[in-house]
Amino acid sequence: MTSMLSAIINECCIPILVIFGLGWLSGGLKLFNQSDLAALNRFVFLFCFPVLIFRGLANNTFKAEYVQFASSYLIVTLYSFILAGIIALFFTKRQKLREFTTHFPHFCWANSVLIGIPVINAIFGEEAAALYPILHTLASVVVQMPIVVFFFELTRTRKDLGLEESDEPQDEEIVNDNDGSVDGVEMKKTRKVSAVETSDVVPDASKEAEGSFCGKVAKKVGVGLLKNPTVWAMVLGLIWGATPWDLPVAVASIVDQLAGMVTPGGIFAVGLFFGLYKEPIEWKWSILYFLGRMVGSVGVIFGFVKLMGFDKTLAHSAMALAGTPVALAAFTHAKEYDVNPQRYPPVILIEMILLLPVQYLISLIVDVFW
Repeated sequence: MTSMLSAIINECCIPILVIFGLGWLSGGLKLFNQSDLAALNRFVFLFCFPVLIFRGLANNTFKAEYVQFASSYLIVTLYSFILAGIIALFFTKRQKLREFTTHFPHFCWANSVLIGIPVINAIFGEEAAALYPILHTLASVVVQMPIVVFFFELTRTRKDLGLEESDEPQDEEIVNDNDGSVDGVEMKKTRKVSAVETSDVVPDASKEAEGSFCGKVAKKVGVGLLKNPTVWAMVLGLIWGATPWDLPVAVASIVDQLAGMVTPGGIFAVGLFFGLYKEPIEWKWSILYFLGRMVGSVGVIFGFVKLMGFDKTLAHSAMALAGTPVALAAFTHAKEYDVNPQRYPPVILIEMILLLPVQYLISLIVDVFW
């Protein structure tokens, strides 16, 4: 266990915290600005992350034991939906979807791949780390990532159509009648009467407009999904993985280099955002996310793997991944879609600082119960 914890410190905690710190320091010293951050984030979003997903699907072979392991992801997905849905209930109607979209990725495993591979490599070695992408792909990518992408696309569509709650005053609420004139009062009355008369006279037109609006939302979300590189990475990876061919050497080399830039590029972008962000950080949400993820998810997985009779190695792997820091892929998407990106950096920082004691505790639990 000592060697395992030493590997986690040297191969995961220290490198990632240093990269995060460099990004944070660069933001504080104004070495990079918001446009630089946007460009770096789009590079990770458009190239590195999809290539990592493609590599996981194209280079691995499905085995029966992978399906058993991946089933634990489904439990976390259900847990994530329930927890995110409960939290979203505390927000206004126009905020619910945005908050659900923010919370769900915090609790699920769709983003563990960015740190999951270094952690698994530190705990179980290179052979296990090589298998992790397919395990991630089976459940997190195939099950969770499409859901995450769908909700981000839907949230952005609602924002574009003016359905998301905004801090800015709504245009329809503003009536410029500072002089208190009779004309201003009469104009407001006329607008109200007109609205009532219109709704009474043409109810069918309202239904038709509502139907066309739903169609417009569906179309925009569908187009967004088709344009999302992660979706294409999954499709192409599945197609190539079904063939008996290996990737050409030159292509494999390019894929490995781009995929290898995900963790440093993503971590640096999060740290840079943290350094550039000037508003007060909502630490209460970070603590809630930490408890929901590093405590709740580990507890849920422990019960599941014990019930399903996982062997010690699979149980340890499942619980270790449930206790790894998340929010990197989620931050990348949140920054791209502008959906509460400020919620993610504090969570990553807390989880990275507490990664070692959490993994040590998980190891003790596995030793006791297995």
